[in-house]
Amino acid sequence: MFRAIHQWIVDNGCTPHIVFNLSHPGVQMPPGHDRNNLVTLNISADAVRDFVMDDESLSFSARFGGRAELVVVPLDAVLMVYARENMQGIMLSDKMPSAGAQPSGAQPSAPQPSAVQSSGPQPAAPQSSAPAPKKRPGGPNLKLVE
Repeated sequence: MFRAIHQWIVDNGCTPHIVFNLSHPGVQMPPGHDRNNLVTLNISADAVRDFVMDDESLSFSARFGGRAELVVVPLDAVLMVYARENMQGIMLSDKMPSAGAQPSGAQPSAPQPSAVQSSGPQPAAPQSSAPAPKKRPGGPNLKLVE
């Protein structure tokens, strides 16, 4: 189930995040990055290196405080996987903490991820009313300031 939801999130151009239980046996992660034994991590290709997913666990290298660290998460420890942009995803376990506990990195007022909807066309994101900045054709816009 995790593999399918993760792939769906990536295929839709969204950023996959996981919430997992730090106290679950087999979890390897640097200390001090949890809230109430829960950890929320961005596992997109831009955020992690050497991502490996098998039938039992996830492993990858991520930066914590500027240092690359190995993270190993057994799939049984993963409680949720969701897309940051639209909060769609799935809760993989009914062992979530009480409503007062927030995963690390979550804002207190942030909505909880909703279940994945059917694979029909997705509505377009709302467009900003502000005009896009004009770019000079042919390259980046750099200005020399003396």
